[in-house]
Amino acid sequence: MTPIIFYDVGNVIVEANQELTQKFLTENLRIPLEIAQRFYKIDAYKQFARGIISEEEFCDALRSALKRPDLDNSTLQHAHDIHIYGVNTRVVELLDATRKKNSTGIITNTLPWQEAKVRQLIDLSQYVPPELYFRSHELGKLKADPGFWELIQSATGAHYSEMTLIDDSIANIESLRDLGGRGIQYQNAEQLERVLKQERIL
Repeated sequence: MTPIIFYDVGNVIVEANQELTQKFLTENLRIPLEIAQRFYKIDAYKQFARGIISEEEFCDALRSALKRPDLDNSTLQHAHDIHIYGVNTRVVELLDATRKKNSTGIITNTLPWQEAKVRQLIDLSQYVPPELYFRSHELGKLKADPGFWELIQSATGAHYSEMTLIDDSIANIESLRDLGGRGIQYQNAEQLERVLKQERIL
């Protein structure tokens, strides 16, 4: 089996900042900061990202956490979507260079809202084949969940030692390293390019 290089999406390929959601909630909806900070921390967020609960159930959980039963689903989705604001073009260039020399895929902790927002910014399907594009809400697990990498191994046929994950989260990287895989913790495009060359991926 050919080794596979997996790229994360959020804070690697696309630029994201959860404080933008907090700013919208506090300034536009007049929600106190200590309550607005709950948006990404509630358990329902991870459950939605695992595909375990529906959009309506997620929105109900947000309305409860934010103490704003009047907020409609579209307002909550907008509050979420504004935290994803751009594409790191240099990382996209590195992704493109990687796929020309290696079997390359994408693994992302995501949810339907995030996928739709990312598609507005960049069509990642032109860089990786569909069979190597893995989304948490379709798999039913997040990257650091027990059993996640077993799903990837089963889907790809690759051994853990043949997988490399490029991710900004050390917890996600360690979940693969614990099984014998490799990880590159993303800091910025310059650091990533340097490591990719050191590892002879580029």
